[in-house]
Amino acid sequence: MGGQTRIRDNKSRQGKPRAAVRRNSRQPQITAWVFGAVVLLSLLWAAFNPAAAAPQILGLVASNQPMHMKCENGLCATEASVFCLQKWRMSPVAGTSYSPAGGEGVQLVALGEDGREVVVPEPELKIVALRGHSAVRIGVDVEWLYKRKYQSVALRIGEKVSLIPDVVADDPNPQSAKDIEMALGKLRDLGHKLVDTADRNVTTAQLLQHVGGKLPRLGRAHDSVRNAAWDNGTSDLQQINQKALAKARRKFDRCHDVTFGGSTSLRQCLGAQHDILMGKLNARYWSASEYGM
Repeated sequence: MGGQTRIRDNKSRQGKPRAAVRRNSRQPQITAWVFGAVVLLSLLWAAFNPAAAAPQILGLVASNQPMHMKCENGLCATEASVFCLQKWRMSPVAGTSYSPAGGEGVQLVALGEDGREVVVPEPELKIVALRGHSAVRIGVDVEWLYKRKYQSVALRIGEKVSLIPDVVADDPNPQSAKDIEMALGKLRDLGHKLVDTADRNVTTAQLLQHVGGKLPRLGRAHDSVRNAAWDNGTSDLQQINQKALAKARRKFDRCHDVTFGGSTSLRQCLGAQHDILMGKLNARYWSASEYGM
């Protein structure tokens, strides 16, 4: 099934290595600074604000086709693009739990023992903020899938889905029923118009997310995996905007070059480029919405 991965097979397919580009110029440090700042702020926020107000409700960008879910360390997961629907609330820290609401919903698609594709009923999805209000991780435990004898899994995200932060005890300013109604209604409709359907930019961001999702979540990938990452990440995609594909390839090549050495991984660089694109789209949404000023 396109876009899926075998639950117990985490080996990346090998393609022809792309020629490694060695540069004498100093590696840009901005990516490392951004990630370092996000981690530090998240830790400080968690330490000194145990009962802080609920973070933003997020808009979850729809997928045009099933999204690959990579299985490792007991979790089958994929990253998904999101944007902030409530500028006046705090961005979520990494690990903040969310639940989907509204729109066409989120589906977990699997292959059963008989090889047939099925939509998994009531999947126990784990959705957590990954990088502020630009990306989330959506996963399901391998053990949960194994007990139900599913062979492989992928994710389908429908249109106009929102993510609501899970309720936390002693929240001084939780999301009210009115907040949620507005976010899932007028705000989500505007977000769909200005972000979900932004064509080239949102498609480019999703391509970078998709390719990065084929790389290890932790640590640096082996050179052979890095060199084959683009082919492995795009081989299962169909009907992609060619201009968006070309733009994503340029950003991938740049990330591949600048992460040849140093502490920043290729996956981290692709994530940063994804977040920049989503940030621009989010700024466009905020400027057009009186609710987001």
